[in-house]
Amino acid sequence: MARVTPEKAEQLSWPIVQIYSSIQTEILENIGALLAKDTKALEADVNQWYALKLEQIGGLTRENIRAISKKSKLTQKKIREILQNIGMEGIEANETVLQKAIAQGIPLMAALPVKQDPAIWQILDAFARQATDIYNLVNSTMLTQSQVVYRDILTQTVAGVISGLKTPQQALRSTVQDWSQKGIPALITADGKRRYAEGYAYTVIRTMGNNVANEMQDSRFDSYGVDLVEISSHVGARPKCAPYQGRIFSRSGNDPKYPALSSTSKGEPDGLFGINCGHFQYPYIPGISEQRYHPVNAERNEKAYKESQKQRALERNIRNNKRELATFEKMNDEIGAKRAHRKVLDGQARLRAFLEETGRTRRREREQIYN
Repeated sequence: MARVTPEKAEQLSWPIVQIYSSIQTEILENIGALLAKDTKALEADVNQWYALKLEQIGGLTRENIRAISKKSKLTQKKIREILQNIGMEGIEANETVLQKAIAQGIPLMAALPVKQDPAIWQILDAFARQATDIYNLVNSTMLTQSQVVYRDILTQTVAGVISGLKTPQQALRSTVQDWSQKGIPALITADGKRRYAEGYAYTVIRTMGNNVANEMQDSRFDSYGVDLVEISSHVGARPKCAPYQGRIFSRSGNDPKYPALSSTSKGEPDGLFGINCGHFQYPYIPGISEQRYHPVNAERNEKAYKESQKQRALERNIRNNKRELATFEKMNDEIGAKRAHRKVLDGQARLRAFLEETGRTRRREREQIYN
């Protein structure tokens, strides 16, 4: 069976991103549809418009509850499926190597078949519950923050008009544009920083998927008595992962030839197997295993990493502009929609030029918003 790759793990995780992209877009469209009403009141008296629109927040909240409730049901179904797929891809490729080693007389312990190993299913259950709890909190936060976003749009619009620097429509358009670009917050950290729905949803499922795969791998290594592991490698690895990829480590730290796995950046949030990490570990059996991965040239890796970050920024810009376009269309704001559409086209042109210059592959699914 093929070994799991960062690309495959991302592909398996993407349905969750699509769901939260869809929820975020629908919430902003609901806000846009509500702001499309009572435009005459906005032009006549901005303070009366503010009071009128504030009274309508209850209806908006009910619409947002329906959107979150309907689409988050899909999340619950997908979480376990995604985590199981990533986890199984991470361990099944190892089983052939380990069984071959036993057949050739390597002194490993006999392990239960994967499907009969209770530890594997306990790991899956634990992470599926944890991920479900996190996404339930995300749902609650998005609902609360959608009200915050709506109120802020009203408040900033009034402030823009009172300042005398903008017409009512200009003030409203400017504030809506700001929030459409940012999205709906899904997490407020202890220091007050906001993490937005689409990006945070991706971070959670990717990190959980990697955790499941690596913990399942660790569990199987324990069952077989495996000490040496090979770390996968790919071009464009993060700075704290790059020095360790494609190398062999001792899990116990007692091997005279290979360094301890604990000597790596494992355990650090941005380190090996940390948040959004794309690395996996595989058994290395001297005399049986053929080293599949090798360190990547540091200069080449750094160049690829910077290019990958630039590509993701360009893709994110396209998504943000598409979300802005969708919101202005719901507002019936032709000027705002026309400008947003132009920004989408310009962003796509910049991405195409970048890909042509670097030779990187276009990932169209990462340019889409979903609804």
